Amino acid sequence: MSNKLNKDLSKKLYYFAAFDGYLQVQPKCVNARLNVTMTIEHSDYIYKVRDTLDELNIGHNVYVPKLQAKQVKQQLRIDSKTHPIFTAMQKRIYLLGKKVIDPHMLTMMDAEALAIMYMADGGKYCQSENAEVQYRFFINAYSYAEQALLKESIKRYLGLEVNIHRNKQYYQLSVPRAYSSMFEDIVSEWILPSFKYRLGQQAPAKGGDIVCSAQECVEVSRDEKPRIDPRGLRVTKKTV
Repeated sequence: MSNKLNKDLSKKLYYFAAFDGYLQVQPKCVNARLNVTMTIEHSDYIYKVRDTLDELNIGHNVYVPKLQAKQVKQQLRIDSKTHPIFTAMQKRIYLLGKKVIDPHMLTMMDAEALAIMYMADGGKYCQSENAEVQYRFFINAYSYAEQALLKESIKRYLGLEVNIHRNKQYYQLSVPRAYSSMFEDIVSEWILPSFKYRLGQQAPAKGGDIVCSAQECVEVSRDEKPRIDPRGLRVTKKTV
C-alpha cells in the first residue's frame, strides 16, 4: 500500500467519523470502532464506508437496525470491528466527550472530503419559494472557531469561498451563490447517486429537502428522495 493510498484512506475515515459518524469504545474493549448510519435511501454511502474498510482489511457488519419509537424511516448501519486506527482518531476528534475538528484532518481537505461533508450534513437552502438555491452545511455541532478553521481549509486547498452563518445558537457554513457553479464542479464527481438530487439550482421540493424562511432554517426530511427498493440491499458481514 503506497503512502498516497494511506493518506487517501486516512482522509476518508476522518471525514466519515467527523461528519455523521461516531467513534466509540465499548465496555471491556481496548480499541474504538466506527459506526455510521444513514437512511436506506442512502445505502450507497454506507457501502462507500464498507469499501474503505475493506481496503484496510478491517472487519465490519452492515445491517438494518430496528426502528426506534419516533423514527419514521428505516436506516442502514455499518459497525466496524475495533481497531487501533480508530482509537488514535478518537483521541484526536473527541475532547471531554465532545466531537471537535482536528486540525490534522484539515490538511487532507480535497474535493472528495468536501463531498463527504456535503453528503453527510449538507443540503439546499431557499430563503423563499422563488429565491435562488444556496448550498449549506448544517454542521450545528461545531463551534464558530471550528467552522472558521473549515472555512480557511476549504479556501486554501480548493479555492472555494464559504461563509459562516448564525442560526439561533448554532453556526453553519454556506456557499455564496456566486460560487455555486464552482462548488458543483468541485464535488460532482464524488457525490454518490442517491445524493445527486442535492445538486443543481432546482428548488427543494416542499417537505422533501431543506425548507427555509427568511426568519429561520428548518431541516425537514432532507433524505426524502430518491428511494431505493430495500429488497435490493446487500446486507453483508465481514470479520477479520
